[in-house]
Amino acid sequence: MRTEINVSTGELVELPDEVVTPVEIPVTVPQEISKAQGITVMSKVPVGGSNLWLTVKAYFDTEADEVSRDLFKAITVFNRQSPMLNNLKGLFGLDDATLDQLFVEGAQVVV
Repeated sequence: MRTEINVSTGELVELPDEVVTPVEIPVTVPQEISKAQGITVMSKVPVGGSNLWLTVKAYFDTEADEVSRDLFKAITVFNRQSPMLNNLKGLFGLDDATLDQLFVEGAQVVV
């Protein structure tokens, strides 16, 4: 309880404490981040004794078909809606929430 004064009458009034409910601000997932931003964020995600970037790079260097390898080398941005990205996320152990978080964090990187 808190006490306030009614300025019109001079009367002291007991009022219940106000409960402030925090408002959650929705996080907007960027639809594109630069390849450099993506590399920076992926290099901080541990995978076994390595990191996610080196795992992805090794896949494209050794296992991907030639067209996929060339496309991966040519891209300058990662697009969240990319069919290639969404098809490969499971291969690297990523779900939608984790991929979204990588995009959110990537957008914060200044390169």
